[in-house]
Parts: sequence; C-alpha cells; structure tokens
Amino acid sequence: MQTLKFLGRGSAFNIQERNTSAYIKKDGNLLLLDCGENIFQKIIETKLLDNVKEVNVAITHCHSDHVGSLSSLILYCYFIKHIKTNVYLANSNLVGLLDSMGVTNEYCELYNCIFNPSLLIKNMNIEIGFIPTDHCKEIYSYGIIFAKEKDKVIYYSGDCNNIDEGIINALKEGNIIEFYQDTCLADYDGNVHLSLRKLCELIPKEYRHKVYCMHIDCPELIEKAKTEGFNVVEVEEVK
Repeated sequence: MQTLKFLGRGSAFNIQERNTSAYIKKDGNLLLLDCGENIFQKIIETKLLDNVKEVNVAITHCHSDHVGSLSSLILYCYFIKHIKTNVYLANSNLVGLLDSMGVTNEYCELYNCIFNPSLLIKNMNIEIGFIPTDHCKEIYSYGIIFAKEKDKVIYYSGDCNNIDEGIINALKEGNIIEFYQDTCLADYDGNVHLSLRKLCELIPKEYRHKVYCMHIDCPELIEKAKTEGFNVVEVEEVK
C-alpha cells in the first residue's frame, strides 16, 4: 500500500507528470519531500496547506526540479499562512541558494543533517535520515529514510543511478516496507538515473511488490515497470 502521497512523479524533462514530490500529512502537520519548479503551484491547486499548522520539507539535492519552488513555498507559508517552515537538508549548498533568493533564517528553520545521522520531527513522530546516493558528479545527492513504525522504515531514493547494497539487504530482510525508487526507461552509459533494466537486475522478483517507481521519464515506462512486477506511484488529483 502506498503510504506516501505524490504531487508529481515526473523526471526533470517529463513536464506532463510534474516534478517528483511526495508528502505525508498528519494531524495538521505536513512533511514534504522535495519542492521542484512546479510543485508550489500544485500545492496551491490541491489546497494542501489547508488546516496545516506545521510545514516540514526534506530536500534530496539541489537540482531545480527538486528545489525550484522551495523559496516560494517558504515565503508563502511565512507571509500568508504565518508558518515558519522547517527545512531538513544534508547539503550546505542549499543554504547559499536560499540566501541568494532572500530566504534567510527569519523565514525558515534549517536543520543540517550532515552532522546528525537522523532527526526527529516531533509533532509527526517521524525520525528522518539522509543516505548518500550516486547521481551526478556536480552535486551531492541523498536518499531519505524514515520510520513508519518501530524497526519498519520507508526509503525514498531521490535521484540516483544505483542502489546501495545495504538498502537492498534491508528490503530483503523486511526492514524496508516501502521502497520509492527513481526509475527511467532510458538506458545508456553514464545515465544519472536508474534504468528499469538495471532495477530488474538489482531487485529480485519476490521483493518487487514493495518497490514504487517514481521520477519516470516517459509514459511507456509505466506499463513496462508494472509488467516486471513493480508498482508506479499514483499522483494526488487536483481538487
């Protein structure tokens, strides 16, 4: 069962599917994973911030399809909703990026997870951690892992072109109960995303029902991934 809800599931160039971004909303508290170029618009369209009293955002990396409208969200929350956004990151470059846009610690609280293996989002009782991933040489990228219940966690890959052996073992051992993975149909040397072919090589068939493909690059991937036994994330409809 898909715990995370998605505002978009597309790759950077698959604009029809919008940028990949997921969330959990619980008792007036929101945890958003990534906030790409068109995600703030989707947040407004879906009225996601209605009845929200706390906004938490975790960022996997600084490509614009993952942070492109983060400043708009933070400033909207501060000036319109009177909420100071909590931003969780493992990349100090994001601090400078927000500062260049006039978003200082007056408007948001920044929690740098480089020095903290995991942090507790108290009002949601969610412990969140960042795991380095292989994506591209220009910037640091991270997957996000957080607990759904004791000793049972959800893994959100962010953008990556491989899967750490420890993560795969945790899936096989039953410690990861939901696995959200960047997947593309494109398959070539130097690809910064994980091809469906490679995903099939890494994940045995008996575990694929726990894996949800996201950050998809084309419509053809959807049925091909399902044929191989994987899920494809469903997206939140505009109200």
